[in-house]
Amino acid sequence: MQNEDYNSKSRLILFLLIGTLSMFFAEIFSGASATRLWFIDPWSLIVTWPLYFAHTIFFLNLAFRTKRTSLYQLYLFGTLFALYESWITKVLWAGYFGQAPILGTLGGIAILEFSVLVFFWHPFLAFIMPIMVYQAFASENKTDEQFNAILPNHMKYLVQKKRNKLFLILLIVIGSLFLSLNTGYNIPLAIGASLGTVALIVLFAKLAQRQPFSIHSLQLGKTGFIVVTVYLAILYVITFFILLPERIPGFLPIILIVLIYLVIILLIKFSKSIIDELPLDDSNSNENLFNFKDFLKYSFLFIGLTIILCLIPSVAIIITFVINFAVFLLGPFIFIYMTYRALRRQ
Repeated sequence: MQNEDYNSKSRLILFLLIGTLSMFFAEIFSGASATRLWFIDPWSLIVTWPLYFAHTIFFLNLAFRTKRTSLYQLYLFGTLFALYESWITKVLWAGYFGQAPILGTLGGIAILEFSVLVFFWHPFLAFIMPIMVYQAFASENKTDEQFNAILPNHMKYLVQKKRNKLFLILLIVIGSLFLSLNTGYNIPLAIGASLGTVALIVLFAKLAQRQPFSIHSLQLGKTGFIVVTVYLAILYVITFFILLPERIPGFLPIILIVLIYLVIILLIKFSKSIIDELPLDDSNSNENLFNFKDFLKYSFLFIGLTIILCLIPSVAIIITFVINFAVFLLGPFIFIYMTYRALRRQ
């Protein structure tokens, strides 16, 4: 089924779904928007949610348009997504809000924050996970006569294999650690933020599933793509000068970020395009895919683990420090590996 088969109301639900999924994995897992209960906070509704939705839909459509939709190529698009943390929040230059760069800077770029956010957090949690969960929901409505609900090269990541389950559990552990920490180990606040977001995702998913939909339903036409692009351009310009202007660095850090953009864009260009309209791989077609019920199961695991960690803050804060430092150290290696796989595909 192509995107033109969707009326504006139906597509709005799909946009709300993918945007809220990005918000959930990026902002609730980090606890960044949990303290304000983002779904009733004006700033989050006007700025933060649209930011995540627009970035997700923009880079996903770039992936569609360039036929670079493998997991490894999406990872590279996700690193471009993450670089908004320079222009908008200035975190990649000045560190997290209310504190200096944790391990200092190199060339004016915050070392730890860059590795965690650019090489891990946003590529996986703000971009890849929302796309994969969206496809898991869509796959429940798949019929061979209508369309392929998911990208064939993503099938193996949606199958309930041990490797995929372990990766999900790892993300849940990381998310529950950061959510509990950044809500001050406040159980009602942590539950309210996470459960409220899960409830919205459930609502949007159920509304979306009233009719079949696919990952291709998120493809924008020329006008839609221009609108999203213009919106992002305006957002970047306005927030760069208005949001925490005192955190704007000198010339060198800005040039370094621009150079990083250029390097990643070249890496994407050198990776080979993917023909994603192929039939689903028969070897996986009958396997058990993750679905809506699995999302609920893992969400409640996430909430339950967060509650446990809130009850043992002295232990949780040590584990969080270790995990954060481990992600910082592993970040460059993850980037190198994902880039290697992106370049060698096909």
